[in-house]
Amino acid sequence: MSRKMTTFRLDASVQAGLAKLSEMLHVSQNRLVNEALSAYIPRRMAEVEVDLEALLADLKAYRAQDPDFEKAIARVVEAETSGLPDPAEGQVVTGAAQQRLRALLNG
Repeated sequence: MSRKMTTFRLDASVQAGLAKLSEMLHVSQNRLVNEALSAYIPRRMAEVEVDLEALLADLKAYRAQDPDFEKAIARVVEAETSGLPDPAEGQVVTGAAQQRLRALLNG
């Protein structure tokens, strides 16, 4: 198995525990770190996989409610064609101010 030199910054308490365990077991700190990560990585990846599968199931359920977003599109069309003021577009200007504004915009 090939090995690659890597640098990590460990919390002081983790480093102290690693050094103590290495001394007690008469094995290198490198070996202990490799053993620990070899056990941790597959377990953590399985947890992430479960989380991702749950997220994917939620997304599929959401899309199944309205797969083409037809309801959302219909709501936008209704809002745009209703003639009601759009709060996102600001205040509706009427009367003389509206005529002056149109004249300015149209040149």
